[in-house]
Amino acid sequence: MNQQRNLAISILISAIIVAGAIVYVGVTSRGGSANTGAKAAAPSIGNDPYIGNPSAPLTLYYWRDFQCPFCGKFDTQTLPALVSEYVDTGKLRIVFKDFVFLGSDSATAAGMSHAVWEASSSSYYAWQHAIFSAQGTEGSGWASPANLVAITKTVPGLDATSVVALMNKNGASYQADMNNDYLDAQRLGIQGTPGFWLDGQTLSGAQPIGFFEQIINADLAQS
Repeated sequence: MNQQRNLAISILISAIIVAGAIVYVGVTSRGGSANTGAKAAAPSIGNDPYIGNPSAPLTLYYWRDFQCPFCGKFDTQTLPALVSEYVDTGKLRIVFKDFVFLGSDSATAAGMSHAVWEASSSSYYAWQHAIFSAQGTEGSGWASPANLVAITKTVPGLDATSVVALMNKNGASYQADMNNDYLDAQRLGIQGTPGFWLDGQTLSGAQPIGFFEQIINADLAQS
């Protein structure tokens, strides 16, 4: 009981540290439309989590907020198909970037995502899928520190205590990574979630797999 209480206190401290440093912006999540932009320099990667071969011919950068319902839709309905068709076949790498704007629980989840990546990169995708699969209504408390820890405990290969310890130790570093993700989004004109950048194009919205297939296949044909 004491161990669980200490763990909850520890991650709550992390939440305060992370949330206190984040800058919230007036943006909205997007569910319907897609926009393409002019060619621009590729986003940074730094310490961002990713899946796929770093040498893959294409990289999809994906900005998300863990409380965004459209991000949840993309992650549970479209992302698995992208992974199966393109990531697992070595054609695509997906880099996960933070665009936090839905409150302190979103900031805590984003900070934890970096701790999970540092603790066990091979478990990262399973953890992210578990978080989005458990997604509730925005601001309902489903992504509270205690609930995030509980979800983390269900992911094979992860030790929740170690993840929380990394959040406490490296929270400032994770915050810097999150800020860099937001600066990349600003530079590329990404104003909501889910937002994407692929081979010089900015895209938005919880688009179906066919939308991404058309763009990825065309880019692969030219690579």
